[in-house]
Amino acid sequence: MINNKKQIAVLLATYNGEKYLETQLDSLVSQTSHDFKVYIHDDGSKDNTVSIINKYVGRYPDLFEFIGSNSTGGPVNNFMYLLSNVNSNYYMFCDQDDYWYNFKIEKTYEAMLHRETSKDIPVLICSDVELVDHKLGILFDSYFKYKKIDYADTSVRHLLKRNFVIGCTSMINNRLKELSLEKVDLSNIYMHDWWFALIASQCGVLGVLPNCTLKYRQHGNNASGSSLKVGYRKLLREIIHFKKSIDIKKSIRNRRVNFAKELLKYIDKEDKNYNFIKELSCLNSFSKMKRIKIYSKYDLYPFSSNIIWEKIWM
Repeated sequence: MINNKKQIAVLLATYNGEKYLETQLDSLVSQTSHDFKVYIHDDGSKDNTVSIINKYVGRYPDLFEFIGSNSTGGPVNNFMYLLSNVNSNYYMFCDQDDYWYNFKIEKTYEAMLHRETSKDIPVLICSDVELVDHKLGILFDSYFKYKKIDYADTSVRHLLKRNFVIGCTSMINNRLKELSLEKVDLSNIYMHDWWFALIASQCGVLGVLPNCTLKYRQHGNNASGSSLKVGYRKLLREIIHFKKSIDIKKSIRNRRVNFAKELLKYIDKEDKNYNFIKELSCLNSFSKMKRIKIYSKYDLYPFSSNIIWEKIWM
């Protein structure tokens, strides 16, 4: 276990990232905060990623630490590997292909200290982002506006319907780390950011900065990202590629079910969310009509969906 001597550990997971990595590392070098250290783990890259990392570690040994290059099986496992091997008061998650504004760490940390009234309370702070192309040209100046996100609603139900917490914007405190990993079966966790957001909402504090703190690159090879395909053309593609569309929608539904199964471990029958989480966790065992009823009861249909279309595949 590595004990971080600074307040904040920035966890950078890499894989075949040579094309954009140096831009991201430069943005970390330029941060106005100095109370952080970057810990990097590579997932077995076949390109020059590791060489780039070593160059920056050699140039800025007090800022960057490389903790290995072995395959963990994907971005979730890579970030979880970093999280389990670094001990710090606060953690931030860093993607290899974005660009952080120089105030990102400082402003996020200020928001964390404002919302963290006790070290025993699990807290997550996230922010908005600019959606940019592969050359960092602006596509949309606000992810929240583009997706019409009500970021004031940080309830578990809203997050299960539509997670708006992007991992690379997030800072979590050590209590949230401990609690999130305490009972969870990681095989049921689709993405770490979604899970941390749910636990923060259910058991602590989820704070949102409405400002953009980074450029979120959309280039077609993101491990996760914001879909820019909307409107009638999206619906037409779903009709043309019907089977693939159904498989995707069922996969999303199963993610919600799996998250609900894990959340049940953290709540008791007196909790206001218990009945909702319990019914959602059992969704796949119900008839189609009951699944439709539960989705309608808790308003779980996606915001941009045609409800009739959604009920066909449900």
